[in-house]
Amino acid sequence: MAEELRKHDLPIVFIDTQDEYATLVEKLGGKVRVPGENFNIRISSLTEREVISLIPAIKGSDLQQNVVSTTFNQLMVELKSGARDKFVIDDLVERIKQVGPKLTTKRDSIVAVND
Repeated sequence: MAEELRKHDLPIVFIDTQDEYATLVEKLGGKVRVPGENFNIRISSLTEREVISLIPAIKGSDLQQNVVSTTFNQLMVELKSGARDKFVIDDLVERIKQVGPKLTTKRDSIVAVND
């Protein structure tokens, strides 16, 4: 089917999580892109759920999910209001350092950030 679409100059995008179609893509004159190597996805282009699903250790921890969700949503509000034009993983991590202690009742977490 891909070969027929290319014969008609129609664009094709393969989302190939198993690296099964790289050879075909190259044969058809396309480019193979690898996340993190030759293209990146802005964190700000994802949804809250997608961000949480990318963090394997977070599953089952309501507090950690709450911290990431709250942080992500704060950054999205800033993005939508025009206060920022994008945000990346480093922005998310830095904001987590601010938001985390405010959402936890553990005294040691609050002290560690204020020191």
